[in-house]
Amino acid sequence: MDTVQAVLLIGGIVLAFLMLTIYARTGKPFRSLLGTAIPGVLSLAVINYASFFTGVGITVSAATLFTSVFLGIPGVISIFVLKLLWGL
Repeated sequence: MDTVQAVLLIGGIVLAFLMLTIYARTGKPFRSLLGTAIPGVLSLAVINYASFFTGVGITVSAATLFTSVFLGIPGVISIFVLKLLWGL
């Protein structure tokens, strides 16, 4: 594993713990998680469907699903921007 991947992995783990803490503090953690996960996964599916027209899609993997579930739409947009800028 190279340095960039290690830094991104550590950042993702920190963000996941942060989001879990935020979900727990709302008093309704499962509702908050579902309120983030459902739009995140749907936006991932829409981007993959639109890749037929745009030519830019996101590969569905454990990392992208993890990001779309825990970070929601902002996470999917971040993956999309990284894909456009650096081809990750």
